Amino acid sequence: MTTTVSSPVVPPAEIGGRIVHLIDGVHSVDDLSADRVAQLTGMPIKVDPADTERYGFGAMLDDAWACNLASIPGRKDGPPKRLVFSYDDLSRHSAEAVPVSAPEFEGFAHALRDAGYAQSAIAGPRGALWGHRFMRDAVEVDVYTEREDPMAAEIRFRVSRVIVTPIVDATEVGHG
Repeated sequence: MTTTVSSPVVPPAEIGGRIVHLIDGVHSVDDLSADRVAQLTGMPIKVDPADTERYGFGAMLDDAWACNLASIPGRKDGPPKRLVFSYDDLSRHSAEAVPVSAPEFEGFAHALRDAGYAQSAIAGPRGALWGHRFMRDAVEVDVYTEREDPMAAEIRFRVSRVIVTPIVDATEVGHG
C-alpha cells in the first residue's frame, strides 16, 4: 500500500519521538495491528480496504520532505510481518540528505537503549557500516542514518529509515 501524504497531525519534530514510543510498545507481531500503531503514534492510519494487513500513514514535513509508515504484509489473515518508517525527499532535489526535523541518531539510539534494546552494527560488504540493529526480546529494529547536510563541516547523523520486525521464528533473525 502506498500511503497518502497529508498534513501532519503533530509537529514534524515530534514524529521521531512518536516512532520511538511505537517501537517501545512493540513486543510481538500482535502489536503491529493498525489500531495499535494508531494508538501508539497518535497518527491517523489509512487501511487498504482490499487488504487490512496493508496500512500506514504519510505526512508532509515541509515543501520537499514527507514521512511515511507502511506495514509489510505477512501471512494471509494474520498481522503484518514488519513496519517500515522513512523520511522521503519528494522533490528529489533537496540539498539535505534528510530533513532537519528527522531525529538525530544519537538521541534516537539512546531512547531505544533506555527502552531495553541492545545495539549492534549492521555490516555491509567489506565491513562497511550500513546501519544499526537494536534487539529486545523478540523484536528487531534496524535504523539507518544519513548526514543531515552532506556539505556541512559538522557531521550530524539523522534517522532516515526504521524497520521494526517482531521475530516469529529463528529463521527471521538478521534478515536485513
